[in-house]
Amino acid sequence: MVCLWYSARKYFCIRVPTGFLIINSMVTIDPFENIPDARDGLNKKERIILYCLERAQKDFEGRNVPTISLYGRVVEHIDISEEEFQTILSRLVGGTRNSDGSQSYV
Repeated sequence: MVCLWYSARKYFCIRVPTGFLIINSMVTIDPFENIPDARDGLNKKERIILYCLERAQKDFEGRNVPTISLYGRVVEHIDISEEEFQTILSRLVGGTRNSDGSQSYV
């Protein structure tokens, strides 16, 4: 049995009873997550990716940042799939994927 409710902290709580153990998960719902900001046109996910990229570039001191390293930093902040991460990153850096999977730059 799964029960959903809205708490005072604006979370949807899911309780799944499994014998004597109750698993309690908290999922934050942000209705403004995909709306671009009026200042620069970036949404929340794009802003976090750029923030993590800037921090990683400082840590790597002039070397290129591996994509997997950047993805690891991003998932510490938000829940994002690899495909969505690649799509956003390609759009931000100006690269596109061809139908055969190769990378081309605009």
